[in-house]
Amino acid sequence: GSGVLAGVLARPPVSPYDILVIDQGSDAGIAVGNRVAGPGGMPLGTVESVPGSSARVLLYSAPAKETESWIGEGRIPVTVIGEGAGSMSAVVARDAGINVGDLVYMMGPGALAVGTVIEVGNDPSSPRSRVDIRPLQNPFSITWVTVMP
Repeated sequence: GSGVLAGVLARPPVSPYDILVIDQGSDAGIAVGNRVAGPGGMPLGTVESVPGSSARVLLYSAPAKETESWIGEGRIPVTVIGEGAGSMSAVVARDAGINVGDLVYMMGPGALAVGTVIEVGNDPSSPRSRVDIRPLQNPFSITWVTVMP
């Protein structure tokens, strides 16, 4: 597909957690806000800054980063919230029908999964449940990414 292939120069713990530094920047046509995907097209995050010949990528798992998403084959809409250190969560109605093992997809072109539900809180006193999400791939072991316009 289209996009700019970039090597990862730094990832945690060398860079701040939930930040990747890549070896392509504005010189290669990369701009702030471009979407970034890992191997297999898995969405990872967006370009946060572009100083010239490199760029900083803010991962979807960055603390407090909110991303519109959906869970499962029923496409239950949720807002995924970054928890830091590669983890994410969401809050849904308790009776939404989300189960452990359901895939989590980011909004955008295509339907590429970014994570899987690893726990669904079921507090009977609350109308909402917290959903814990683990990325399908460890974002801190990725060696190259594709930056999409």
